[in-house]
Amino acid sequence: MTASIRQVLTDASSSTADDIWLVTPETETSFSWHQTHKRAETIACYLQGAGITAGASVAIAAPNGAAASFAFLGTVFGGYRATPLNLVAGVKTLGFVLSHSKTEIILCADDCRSIVEDGLAAMPDAPKTMPQIVSMDIDQGPRWEETGITPINKADLRRPNADSIGLLMYTSGTTGVPKGVLLSHANLIAAGSNVCVAHKLDKADIGMCILPIYHINGLCVTVMGSLVSSGGLVMPRRFSARHFWAQMHKYKCSWFSAVPTLFAYLLNDDAVPVLDRDRLRFARSASAPLPPEIHRQFEKQFSIPIIETMGLTETGAQILSNPL
Repeated sequence: MTASIRQVLTDASSSTADDIWLVTPETETSFSWHQTHKRAETIACYLQGAGITAGASVAIAAPNGAAASFAFLGTVFGGYRATPLNLVAGVKTLGFVLSHSKTEIILCADDCRSIVEDGLAAMPDAPKTMPQIVSMDIDQGPRWEETGITPINKADLRRPNADSIGLLMYTSGTTGVPKGVLLSHANLIAAGSNVCVAHKLDKADIGMCILPIYHINGLCVTVMGSLVSSGGLVMPRRFSARHFWAQMHKYKCSWFSAVPTLFAYLLNDDAVPVLDRDRLRFARSASAPLPPEIHRQFEKQFSIPIIETMGLTETGAQILSNPL
């Protein structure tokens, strides 16, 4: 197995440099594997240039899109642990996560600035040195020129290995405060591999990411699944039942992952979609049991099979899947 996510990106940039990995529908912008590698490497150079501790937590506050995706990849590229912030968890939970994770720097989209500042103010155990906030444009990424941080030379970047922690993600706090789950590069790559094996993904596949990547399903299934398969990924900023099928068709998506609520929204939408059923192979359901009636109605109405799966944060999402 590949040693690290950095190596996954390096290999893809070398072998399929001009192929497209990520598309953001709102701006109709696409990013090749070469551009993805370059952006991740640049972020890693700036993070190390900021002087943060080796392996430190780098919090990411951003909705789905280019900035969030490259913030994650750049953080793990440099051997740091990406700590995605659940933007709807509430200020108290946000404060706990920022404190418990010992976050040293926050990559923060402009629209998330106020809630992050409220979260910092709500930290139960404020550190002696508060985390630095680096502003991000939702499409272009971090505005390093505003920080005074000087990037290191890429030749001096630390190299993560299979056992390096790549992700610190917090689970639901239904039984108390959220629990921090640590996943290594090997864990994350295995998570993406599980998706590829179960759903027979390859580089010809293009997935639609409509689940937030600050949850394990969105991050490990669609992001890591597309990375490991060397396929493509379409990532709108948010799910829209009105625009969903048009985006699927326009960008030639072959699969998508959703939760039962979103399948219900699609069933209840009045629009009649244009579908390329030769291209669209399956939909995937997880995170909660899919009601059998919704399952039957969706497959009857759209002639698209839904594959039910099961997973949890501690296992990097998927561990069980119904067969194709």
